[in-house]
Amino acid sequence: MRRLSVKEYIKEALGNFFSFDSKLVRSLIPFFTRPGLLSRRFVDGKRAEYIPPFRLYMFFSVVFFLIAGCMKNEEGMDDFLQYSISDHQLTNENLGQFIDSLTHVDKIRMSEDSLQMKPGEKRPFDEKLVVVHGLANLEKSAQEGLRDLRIENNSFNRFRYRFLTKFGRIRPGELVNQAFDNGALLIFLFIPIMALVLKLFYFRHNIYFSEHLTFLFQTNAFLFFLASVTLISSLFTDAEILPISLVVFALYFLLSMKLFYKNGWAKTMLKFLGISMLYMMFFAAFSLFCLAAFYVII
Repeated sequence: MRRLSVKEYIKEALGNFFSFDSKLVRSLIPFFTRPGLLSRRFVDGKRAEYIPPFRLYMFFSVVFFLIAGCMKNEEGMDDFLQYSISDHQLTNENLGQFIDSLTHVDKIRMSEDSLQMKPGEKRPFDEKLVVVHGLANLEKSAQEGLRDLRIENNSFNRFRYRFLTKFGRIRPGELVNQAFDNGALLIFLFIPIMALVLKLFYFRHNIYFSEHLTFLFQTNAFLFFLASVTLISSLFTDAEILPISLVVFALYFLLSMKLFYKNGWAKTMLKFLGISMLYMMFFAAFSLFCLAAFYVII
């Protein structure tokens, strides 16, 4: 029996995921030098010659989150964010400082509301009052807290109560780490949403939903590549690399749109601006919702 060399072993082990042959070179060269070309050729049926964009997306996303997982440090992130109150160590002094941070007008209004309320009357949901009460009564459930505050007890108010009290106790470093831990899933779930947005922007074109997905998998693969380079660069320099990376990605996305969708520069620029704004707004809202839901449910 012939023994496998290290090179043959690696090729055999990873062959189903990433082929170490000329297909790799043919895929990576246009991936880096001709934005959108790899997706365009894949959609046009030239699939045997190239690695599918989805595999590139999976590969670069795994690389990024491996790097991020090695680099993350909750204490370091907390120091960077200059957050002074540690997780699960809420003291009376900290609570007093938080309550004092409320404006004098707010405290007077809360007191007056309590005095003027009639028996059985419900108070409107007040975020500041809920946070102060929730942090001072960590052992109480959302239902008990709403009853104490005389706020209507319904599913939406219970959700908001749990979110505000739990979110108020977490450290920013923990939140950032949670975003890293679930970032791959968030982006993966968000890609179909953006494919629908692209479908709306190009509704007059005969482009399938799956073809929009192919385009997004390639561009997001490049995003993960840039993110990996940015993280590694931060170990060797204090220079601001992130803004440069964002500009490079924006340029890459624009050039990819131009080549893949074959519109003129004017239409491509207008659609690029619209898609970029929607991308940032939707992804921010989608990420916050998912992270909030995680903390409320967990």
